[in-house]
Amino acid sequence: MAPRAASYPLLDGRCDEYAALPHDAFAVARGVELDVFQDRDYVWLCVGLPPGDFGAVDLVVATPGLAGPLNLHASAQLGEWPATQPPPADASSSTWGNQRGWSAVTVPFHGTDDAGQVRFSPTPARELQLAKQRFGRGAWRLDLTVHAVSTIGGDARFAHTLAVW
Repeated sequence: MAPRAASYPLLDGRCDEYAALPHDAFAVARGVELDVFQDRDYVWLCVGLPPGDFGAVDLVVATPGLAGPLNLHASAQLGEWPATQPPPADASSSTWGNQRGWSAVTVPFHGTDDAGQVRFSPTPARELQLAKQRFGRGAWRLDLTVHAVSTIGGDARFAHTLAVW
C-alpha cells in the first residue's frame, strides 16, 4: 500500500511535508524559504534553513486578535513579549516559556562537551504553529527575522501581510 500524503504538517522542524499541502511559499533569502499552511483553526509557518544553521527566529505579528504587535521568539527557548519592548535581558527571565496560543520547535539540545558547555544541533527548519483563536482572523502582518543565516552572512528579514480566514 502506498503511503498517504500528510493531511497536516507535524510540528517537527521539517518543511518537506508542506509540498503535499495547499500552502503559500516565499523566498526569504538565499537558502531560506518560508512555507505557510492554514486550516480552520491554525496557521503553520515553516522556515527552511541552510544546512548547518540553527535558525533562531523572531516573528513580530500584528493581528486582529491582539491589542498590539507581539514578538514571538523561537531559539533554544520560546517566549513572547510586546514588540515595542526589548527582548529579555538574560536566559533566566520569566518572559521565556510564557507563550500562549502558539508553539514552535526549539533548537535541539545536544548534550554538553567535556568542559560542561551546552551544545545544540542544527535543524532543517524552524517551525511554528499559531492558533487563530488567540490571534484572530483577517489580515496578519508578519515581520520575520531569521538570525545568523550562513548563506548571506547575517540576518534574513521578510515582511508579508497574510490573509487568515
